[in-house]
Amino acid sequence: MQIGIEKLGKQYPAKSFALNRELCQLLVYLGAPDVVEKTLALMDQSDEPAEQIWYALCLREAGTWTPAQREHYFSWFAKMQDYHGGNSSKKFLARIRDLALEKLPEADRPALLALAEKVIEKPKPAPLMPARPFVKNWTLPDLEPALAGVNQGRDFNRGKKLFGELLCAQCHLFAGTGGLAKGGAVGPDLTAVGSRFSAHDILAKILDPSKTISDQYASYLFTMKDGSMVGGQVTEENHYLVTVIVDPFSGAKQNIPAGNIAKKEKSPVSLMPPGLITTLSQDEVLDLLAYLQNGGNEKAKAFAK
Repeated sequence: MQIGIEKLGKQYPAKSFALNRELCQLLVYLGAPDVVEKTLALMDQSDEPAEQIWYALCLREAGTWTPAQREHYFSWFAKMQDYHGGNSSKKFLARIRDLALEKLPEADRPALLALAEKVIEKPKPAPLMPARPFVKNWTLPDLEPALAGVNQGRDFNRGKKLFGELLCAQCHLFAGTGGLAKGGAVGPDLTAVGSRFSAHDILAKILDPSKTISDQYASYLFTMKDGSMVGGQVTEENHYLVTVIVDPFSGAKQNIPAGNIAKKEKSPVSLMPPGLITTLSQDEVLDLLAYLQNGGNEKAKAFAK
């Protein structure tokens, strides 16, 4: 076996990923003493996330590590936070991480998990809602008689502008005219909201966002063993760590060590704030509803002149 390790080791790393893909898993399986160091170097050199993920997947089974190599490996997971692959990519990466953690002594896991989960915050300006005068604390009965007007004579540009000014895109994906969904993922995708809900239902949700909260977008209150509290939407939870979005507008996250949590409760309050349309006139409310109900389609009948 030692001769096989030496012969394969001389070929690794190769000049192509196709060869490195096979050599990496073989050398990890055979327990080559330098496979970890070589593979970490390949992960650093590669600009292709798929290649890096393959190497990380192989290394989860490696048996010989130095402490520095362990830190290098688990820090890589933090760098992949902004990777947008398929719908299951983040779960796949988390599974690789957890399998690698299972190979470690229990006492070493929390520190390395913290490295893997370290939030790398990119500076971004805090979103500001334009200053607007208060108009009315609208209720559903106030606006119900006018809802028939959502389907005709609406102002597309004003509806689109209000969607931006009210910071809806900070929390919701919305495709609009361009066809490519953009925005946050704290709340549900609004691209097809008009095909599923009436203008009345959309308005009711805007006016009272806490009346019904989907489990998928619920927030939770965590009481710590020291009596302090943290609230937010859970983005990931495992035996060691809970990550929550504490500010839906900026997307700021906080990691909570699972061992410090005394109690977890579902919050009865939606992350979506009430009173979003108190600065809008009746016509502006209708323009916003028309923009949402028609999926941001400027050619919809509601916007015909």
